[in-house]
Amino acid sequence: MNGINQVSSPVYLWPAYGRNYTSMEAMVADWKAGRDFRIGRYGPYISIRDLEQLKQDASTIWLETYSLLFRVA
Repeated sequence: MNGINQVSSPVYLWPAYGRNYTSMEAMVADWKAGRDFRIGRYGPYISIRDLEQLKQDASTIWLETYSLLFRVA
């Protein structure tokens, strides 16, 4: 960094392997259980184990499906 407080963009994590959720509780439970999600709909795989590193690079982190959105950090 150049001394200016730079904030990156939010990151949206989508369920991996074609999973979709009908309830927020199920999506958050899978996140907490370490299930894989993807950065964006087609990006690399990531899980809760990668959260601390991801928080260094993102302003906010969201779990998202076609009908649900939940803020993780």
